[in-house]
Amino acid sequence: MIRSADVRAVLQKIPAGKTLSIKEIQDLIEKNCNLTKEDLAPHTKTRPTTYPKWKHVIQGVMSTLKRQGDVAHDRKHHMYTF
Repeated sequence: MIRSADVRAVLQKIPAGKTLSIKEIQDLIEKNCNLTKEDLAPHTKTRPTTYPKWKHVIQGVMSTLKRQGDVAHDRKHHMYTF
């Protein structure tokens, strides 16, 4: 199963100043990590959703990076600058 550390390891390879959409970040993680059946399962059982666990892990990492000031988030365009 994908972990936050796996996501961070991939994101650390992105050059400073590079801007990516969340879709591009997700594509990058999907390409560089071996997703399991567990990763593809919905991230919660408390409500109906198809949002997979692996995307939820990315969301958590991006939130932490944003809070720490390691990435800038353009909410309007759904872009992140590293």
